[in-house]
Amino acid sequence: MSDSSGYGQGQPQQPQQQPYPYDPSASGFPQQPGYGAQPGQPIQPGGPIQPGYGGEHGGYPQPLAPKKTNGALIATVVAAVLVVGGGIAAAVVLTGKSNNPSPVADQSSRPPVATSGATGGASPSSASTSTGSGSLSIPASVSGMKLLDDSESKSAVSSMSTSLAGDKDLYPDPVIAAYNDGGGDNVTELFENQAIADLDSSTQSEFTSYDPSTVVSQLMTGAQISNAEDESTTASNGALSCGSRTVNSIDVVFCFWDDTTSFGGLEFFTSTSLSDDAAKADAIRAASEGS
Repeated sequence: MSDSSGYGQGQPQQPQQQPYPYDPSASGFPQQPGYGAQPGQPIQPGGPIQPGYGGEHGGYPQPLAPKKTNGALIATVVAAVLVVGGGIAAAVVLTGKSNNPSPVADQSSRPPVATSGATGGASPSSASTSTGSGSLSIPASVSGMKLLDDSESKSAVSSMSTSLAGDKDLYPDPVIAAYNDGGGDNVTELFENQAIADLDSSTQSEFTSYDPSTVVSQLMTGAQISNAEDESTTASNGALSCGSRTVNSIDVVFCFWDDTTSFGGLEFFTSTSLSDDAAKADAIRAASEGS
């Protein structure tokens, strides 16, 4: 007789339970959302990984190559160096308080100052230039550098002009311009130049009592340039020096000059060599002076 109780036979097979959805942590605890994820949102296997703090691929964000030089920022940085460094250094030369142990104070060491009214180069008519001087001009182009006239260059020139205006004794009416070398419209050079003939008689007398090499040396010292090198210049009884330093993460090359007609500088935000920069600085000085 059959046993209807099922005793001795296998137990009825229970329906198989479906497993819980597998969590990658395999801990049984719900996984915490990554930084930036919303609580309660499921993390899909194989889905995109939440970015790390600050960047798309985790970790710190990757720097992007600038598409265009920030002219206003560069002008502010360089103008600050010129006024706080170069401007004060030149003022120190004028007041005779230079740390230079042997400044040249013999008027005979320097020919008479060129008279005001010299012309040359292109007409300084661009709105991106500052053209107070009646004896210096701003070239439209020189040595591959093209005069700029866009909003960025105007901002750079305005910033430089405002900064130099803080020292009216030394910069009563400088010419200032922004240039691009290599194509495009980003600012790669800033140019400023002051006619010595436009200084007042007292300042002019003090300024010209030092030979050009001493003035240029003090400008470099004031701008905290420790690697300055003397360069060749076509100016009669003039001096030219170039050096570099890092300003706000920008490697800037400074070239300063002084002669019987003007003193000034050209700052490079892109550079191939100091000798090339020096040649360009001397060329724009000569074009500005009309020599």
